This record gives sequence, structure tokens and C-alpha cells, in this order.
Amino acid sequence: MFSRVRYLLALTRLSRWVIVVVLSLIVSGLEAIGAALVLFLLRMISDPENGMTLPVIGDLRSLGSGMSDRSLTLVILGSIGLFFLIRAMAKILQTYVQQRVIQQAGLRLSTK
Repeated sequence: MFSRVRYLLALTRLSRWVIVVVLSLIVSGLEAIGAALVLFLLRMISDPENGMTLPVIGDLRSLGSGMSDRSLTLVILGSIGLFFLIRAMAKILQTYVQQRVIQQAGLRLSTK
């Protein structure tokens, strides 16, 4: 069993597995950010007056100086929607790469 694992994790193939791990970590980070954005969105809907204040960034109204609250809200919602589209594409990419690496490893093991 360990000889097969050693065969799969040879230095020439190790980079493929590292890419899978790095993509998984990136997607996990995007999932955590997505959860925080959902909480921010819920707070923004439930408390419109204080909902645009973030702990690290501060009041978002100061960043969008000259914009009305409605315009700033639309920009924030559009940005959140764009983030979730990017997150979905990253998840699709991660799944594709993971499946390719697994299928190639299975092919190598079956022909060994």
C-alpha cells in the first residue's frame, strides 16, 4: 500500500497534489469570506442605519463619499454578487482540477 502512495506522490507528480491542496485552501477561505458577507448583508438589511459599519474597515459611507445611501447600498450588493460569482468559478475550477488529478492517479495505478 505504501509503495502505491510513494508512487503517486513522486516528485514529478507532487506538484499536482500541491495545486489541489492550495486550491482547496483558497476555496475554503472564499467560503469563510462568503459567510461573513452573508452576515454583513443580513445586518445591513435588519439595521439600515448602523448596518454599513464593519469592525476592521469602519463606516462604509465614508468610503463612498458623495454617494447617496441607496447608491452605496446598490454598489455593495453588486460587489457581493460579483464576489459570489467569483467564488463559484473558483469552486468549479477546484473541482475540475481535483477530479483530473484523481483520474490521472487512478489511471497510473491501473496501468502499473
